[in-house]
Amino acid sequence: EKLKKSGEKELSGDITFKLYDTYGFPYELTEEICEENGISISREEFDFKMEEQKEKARTAREIIMEKGQDDFIEKFYDKYGATEFLGYDELKLKGKLLNFKESGDKLLMIFDKTPFYAEAGGQAGDLGIILGEQFEGKVIDVQKQKGIFIHSVEIVKGCVNEGEQYTLEVDEMNRKLTSKNHTATHLLHKALREVLGNHVQQAGSFVNGERLRFDFSHFEAMTPEELSKVEKLVNEKIAMELPVVIKEMSMDEAKNEGATALFGDKYGDMVRVVKVADFSIELCGGTHIDNSGKIGLFKVESESGIAAGIRRIEAVTGLGAYKFVTHLESTIKNVAKIIKSDEGKIIERVEKIMETQKETEKEIESLKLKVSNFEAEMLSEIVEEINGTKVIIKSFNDKTGNELKQMVEVVKEKLGSCVVVLATSDEKALFAVGVSKDLNSKLRAGDLVKEAAIITGGNGGGRPDFAQAGGKDIEKVEEALTKVRERIENSLK
Repeated sequence: EKLKKSGEKELSGDITFKLYDTYGFPYELTEEICEENGISISREEFDFKMEEQKEKARTAREIIMEKGQDDFIEKFYDKYGATEFLGYDELKLKGKLLNFKESGDKLLMIFDKTPFYAEAGGQAGDLGIILGEQFEGKVIDVQKQKGIFIHSVEIVKGCVNEGEQYTLEVDEMNRKLTSKNHTATHLLHKALREVLGNHVQQAGSFVNGERLRFDFSHFEAMTPEELSKVEKLVNEKIAMELPVVIKEMSMDEAKNEGATALFGDKYGDMVRVVKVADFSIELCGGTHIDNSGKIGLFKVESESGIAAGIRRIEAVTGLGAYKFVTHLESTIKNVAKIIKSDEGKIIERVEKIMETQKETEKEIESLKLKVSNFEAEMLSEIVEEINGTKVIIKSFNDKTGNELKQMVEVVKEKLGSCVVVLATSDEKALFAVGVSKDLNSKLRAGDLVKEAAIITGGNGGGRPDFAQAGGKDIEKVEEALTKVRERIENSLK
């Protein structure tokens, strides 16, 4: 739309790549939309930006904050090699501090080995603590670069020294909750394919100790019935207490097993395969539980669209699901208390309340119209004559558009040949104008109401004998009425 307004005919590679890189919007869809609107687009520019991004990838993490950090990582790797990750089997171990750096109010620490999982494959890094003889720190994030694990640590007390041994301990509860959520995404992926079809592909995910998020390709919003089927299928597989088996094998062996590769992951010759009985099999480097039954409960919180052809499900499991259900239960109890009903009869009680409310609203609307009719009758007392024509101009504070219309009709019927301009200013400005047909050669209601609306930041028009319009600026209602009066006076000269 901006290009069209400016008369340009080409979408820049910067925008194309930002749509893809920042918002996950596929290049092919951008290309299709541009073609439909006569806008040219360059694949070469997009590919150039993609390569440029890959070159910058090592400095893209927030944790790598200083210039020259990539160079440091390269030299560090040449000297020490990759960090030995033992976190699949151990949650607590001794590690030698090879390097550290102060970064604001925290430390960035690198050890020879670690039990901490670094953020990867959509799984958040582990949380936990690091202890030394004179040091205590809280691990709030773990990232990795070229196989080197960088622990972001808040200092609780003390200081650190390179070459010393420290105890690295992963928060076991958070790891378990994260693992439950990660295994649940595998079950969810398979359930979506079974319910919606094999066109479903993972387009991204995120799991931590609190919840899971799963993005997938699908052409329309899921129906409540489809969502219910998916949720039920996942919970059935949880209830069956299926074994979760993790093996390392060659890529060819994994393909022969039918393993699904996940979006955005890079794989070497040897891959890690996570198999949930005969239901799900995927390549995955994340942490998992050993039995689906340990997930406890799977509950979908929301399903929404995030881009063309891409849907997102957010869900909770285990303790998170318990908290979700407890919150719902508490809400139901509070609602029952407010509407004075038993919890089991809330629906019937709400239906009765809604019926009563509708009847009450009808009665209120009827009373408002009666009041408006009475006020319209009273308006005849403030009628003025402009060059022999009866004119009424009046503003109110709390009228609806329907009430203004009713009042205009009543006044016109009572006065006959006349001009009626009414306004109200509550949340926004509203105008209703009536001009008897014998005066339409001089004045048109649509013209008058448009002039008033424009002054208050709106626009509009209508028939010569009656028109309504509105504006945003309620502070200018009186100014608008003054301008309309001037126009009426000039037209009736």
